[in-house]
Amino acid sequence: MMSNEQMSLFDSSCYCALEKTKNYMILVRQMNLNGLNHNTVRAVVNDQKVPETVRNKIFKDKKGNQYVGCRFLERESKKYFSNCIQLTKTEQDLNVLLKFKVNPVKKLIAEKRRNYYANKSSRWTTKS
Repeated sequence: MMSNEQMSLFDSSCYCALEKTKNYMILVRQMNLNGLNHNTVRAVVNDQKVPETVRNKIFKDKKGNQYVGCRFLERESKKYFSNCIQLTKTEQDLNVLLKFKVNPVKKLIAEKRRNYYANKSSRWTTKS
């Protein structure tokens, strides 16, 4: 137990925030430039409340690597928490992130398709 002098060194709001956080263990997959890694990794998330689902939620580690949540590990003992990756929750979903990345590709494909058929129709009219 800490003495009163040691407790006074903490900011009271910081101390209350640390007291309210909960740790929970989940399985995650790392995001690469090529997509998701096939191997699942155990990770511990420190958050104010435990969310209902972690599937398709994006998490970050201290180095900035992004991970996608797969499922909860409810029956894991807290003694294994030290062997896991420490992650923080972001407010992003994988579906929303992919939507923003896929839209420019869709627009480029549609533009190339329009240009292809526009050039093809102009070739037929110039030959006659």
